[in-house]
Amino acid sequence: MSMKKIKLVDATNAQALEYAQRLGLDAKMGQQTAFLVNMIRTAHPGIEEIEVEDTTAPAAVSEVPEPRREVPEVTDRMMGITYREDPKVTLSIPSQDKPGGKRDVQVAVNGVPFLIRRDIPVEVPYRVFEALDNSRQTEYEQVDGPTATSPKVMQAYTTHGYPFSVVKPADPAAVQKWRERTAAHFAP
Repeated sequence: MSMKKIKLVDATNAQALEYAQRLGLDAKMGQQTAFLVNMIRTAHPGIEEIEVEDTTAPAAVSEVPEPRREVPEVTDRMMGITYREDPKVTLSIPSQDKPGGKRDVQVAVNGVPFLIRRDIPVEVPYRVFEALDNSRQTEYEQVDGPTATSPKVMQAYTTHGYPFSVVKPADPAAVQKWRERTAAHFAP
């Protein structure tokens, strides 16, 4: 590794951080460059140049990593039986005024997780759309009884687990082909 001298004021954030840490200063990633430069100047008044790694110099032969020879094969099982070939649905899941109603929505289908951001249109594989569409929950609301003198009663209603709106539906012909291709992988 060859080194070169640069002006302290011209140092990048990474260079100033590395140099400050080499001096034993309590420099941390995320600190601004100006802060790091002042930290170095406080520890070494009058310093104008620092020694940094020369990234423009060719690397020595011993520093070049060996190329990776084997690439693992990605199997259909690893990719959830190739969800990439599913028809796509563009949908949007709005934020809700309840606990967790602002968090992104995680949907897992056949062990493959998908994270869907709220409040923006997101393109998802059809199987994720189906999982969301089939996700139902029962909620209860207290309503007036059948007459003015009868007590309030609880009324049950079913909603989606995560209410969503379809921005762009999948092509019906592509959905039919997908159903034929994947019918053997899903329970009836």
